[in-house]
Amino acid sequence: MADENALPPVEAWWPNLSIDAKHSLTDNLDDAVPADVISEIEATTSKGVDVPAYLSDDDKQYIREQGEVVD
Repeated sequence: MADENALPPVEAWWPNLSIDAKHSLTDNLDDAVPADVISEIEATTSKGVDVPAYLSDDDKQYIREQGEVVD
């Protein structure tokens, strides 16, 4: 598995992701982050992301705790 720290802090990009990207992540928290979601993260944070990238346990917990309805 890739370094879990490959992604910028989740707080910097999660609120700005599209609904489709949020669904893509919440439906597959343990999979590699899809390329289209990586593109959104890079655009939001202005930081490059090495691929494959995976959510850390802290990232997953943050996403679960948001309680946002992503429908």
